[in-house]
Amino acid sequence: MGSISVARLRGVGVREPRAAALGLLKKCERMMARAPRALPLALAACLTWLALVVAHPQARHWLVETSATLCVLGGFLAAPVLTVAAWIGLALPERMPLHQASTTLFLVAVIWMALALIGAHLHHERHPTPDE
Repeated sequence: MGSISVARLRGVGVREPRAAALGLLKKCERMMARAPRALPLALAACLTWLALVVAHPQARHWLVETSATLCVLGGFLAAPVLTVAAWIGLALPERMPLHQASTTLFLVAVIWMALALIGAHLHHERHPTPDE
């Protein structure tokens, strides 16, 4: 247990860490029991928000421009970082988690870079430069 958890236990007056862990487990069980009831409500709220955004032309334009910008920036900035992390992972022993995730990192980097190139090309086609 961390020092913050111990300090919290002492402040509450719980003397036995096992009792605190059981209390935390019961609280997690209660939260998990409430989750199936809250999930449809959260899903309906997200779908309603999405429908409102897609219905408004300016919001739709902003959403497309923002997602294209994130794709391009992520592809050109994050893909090299992911590739370097994957190469480092390949150099590590096989039992290391980074080595096990290196194939996935390479795949994500290649897909993200492809999306960035496609997004940049589409953005350039939609917004030609003034001299064209």
